[in-house]
Amino acid sequence: MKGVILAAGYGSRLTSTSKSGQKSLVKLAGLSFIERVLLSFSKYSISDVIVILGYGDKILKDKIGDGENYGVTINYIKCTDWKNGNGSSLFSAKAELRGEKRFILCMADTWFEPEVIHQMISNTKEANILCVDKEIKGMQNIEEATKVKLKGSGLITEIGKDLTDFNAIDCGIFILSTDIFGALSKSFRNEDYSLSGAIQHLVHGGRVATHDIGAYSWQDIDTEEDLHEANKKLMSSLRKEDDGLISKHLNRHFSLPITKKLVNYGISPNQVTIASFLLSLIAGVLFGVGTTITLVLAGVVSQFSSIMDGVDGEIARLKFASTKFGSYFDSILDRYGDTAIILGMAYSSYVALPNIAIVVVTSFALIGSAMSMMSKDAFFKTFGVRYNAGKMDGYGKYLIANRDGRLFLIFLGGITGQVFLILGILAITTNLLALYRLVKARSLAKKEQI
Repeated sequence: MKGVILAAGYGSRLTSTSKSGQKSLVKLAGLSFIERVLLSFSKYSISDVIVILGYGDKILKDKIGDGENYGVTINYIKCTDWKNGNGSSLFSAKAELRGEKRFILCMADTWFEPEVIHQMISNTKEANILCVDKEIKGMQNIEEATKVKLKGSGLITEIGKDLTDFNAIDCGIFILSTDIFGALSKSFRNEDYSLSGAIQHLVHGGRVATHDIGAYSWQDIDTEEDLHEANKKLMSSLRKEDDGLISKHLNRHFSLPITKKLVNYGISPNQVTIASFLLSLIAGVLFGVGTTITLVLAGVVSQFSSIMDGVDGEIARLKFASTKFGSYFDSILDRYGDTAIILGMAYSSYVALPNIAIVVVTSFALIGSAMSMMSKDAFFKTFGVRYNAGKMDGYGKYLIANRDGRLFLIFLGGITGQVFLILGILAITTNLLALYRLVKARSLAKKEQI
C-alpha cells in the first residue's frame, strides 16, 4: 500500500512556520510534523510514499530528501493550485496512484499516535475508511474541525465543517480507493475543492466506513495553541501501560520534563542509558563510603538514575529510535547498575557490623533483583507472549519489587540510613515477586494451554 501526505499548506496561523519556511517542517518534540508521519508509515512497512507539495516545496525537499533517512522512498509532486483546497492537492497525485486498489492518506499537519496507522491498514474489508474521533466532549477549536455524522453501522451520512448535527470529528487519516478521484471531479464541478466535499459524494453512495481512533491521541495543528496541545498529548502518550507504581506516580513527573528538553538536542537513547548506568555506579560508590552524608547522596543519586532510566525509553519512542539492541543494552546495564548499588550497600553494612547474615541477605537481594527482569524475559522466550507487568502482576505490583520500586526503596534507605533494612526488604520482595510470576505463568499456561 502506498502512503500519501498532503504537505502543501502555508500555515499562516502558526507563527512557528516562519522559523522553518514551511508548515510541515515545524518541530514537535524534536521532529517535524512530516517526519513524524513518514516515520509512522515506515514503522508499519509503508515504504512507497507520495508527498504533495505547494508552498515552500524546495525548502521541504531539501530538508527531507529522498526519504532514505526515514526508511521510505519519496516521490514528490508539486501542486500548482494547492491554494484552492486540499482536494486539489490530492487530485495532483491521480496519475501516480492509477492502478492502486487502496492507499493511505494523511495530512502533514496532523499529529497522531503511530499505532493508528497499523489499525487503519489492518482493515482489508472496506475500500474507503475515514479515521474519526467519537469523543467530542471538551475538544478544543471544534468550530474549525471537519464534523462527521455517523449512523449506527459506522457509515458516514454527512461530512463538513459547517455541520450542526454531528457525532464524530474527522482525524485527517484516510484509507481511500481511486474512486476518490471521480468524486473529486464531481466536487470540482460544483467549485468545491475540499477533500471533505469529495468524501461527501462517496458518502451518498454509502461507500465510506469509519474507524474510531478510540483511546489513541491525535491533534490537528493549525495554531500555536494546537501545537502546545499536541506537545502535551504527545508527552502524555509516553506513559506506558505496564509502568510500575513508582514510575507511574513519581518518576514520570520528572522524566517527562527532562525528556521534553533533551529531545530537542542530538542526544541518543543509548547515551542516556549510559548516563543512567554511570549514576548507578556513583551511587554504589557513595553507598560503599558509608558516611551519613554519602548515604543520603547515594539514595538521591539512585533515584535520579531511576528517573533517567525512563528518559532513554521516552526519547526512543518520541524519535522513533527504539531498537532491539537498545532494549538489550538497557537491560544489561540496568543489571550491572543494580549490582553496583547493592554491593555498595552491602559493603557499608558489613563494615559497620560484620556478620554472615549480611552476606546471605545480599545474595538473595542480588538474585531477586536479577530475577525481576529474567522472569519476564523467560516468559516471553518460553510462551512467545510478552509479560505485561501492568496487567499480569495483579497483587504482585504492591510488592514494589520492579526496578523503579527497588530504586525507590534504596533511595529511602539512603536518606534514612537504614541500608541493611532495605537490603532485607529487597531480598524478600524481589524473590516473592519472582515466585508470584512463576505461579501466574503456570496459571496462564493452564488457562490458555500454552
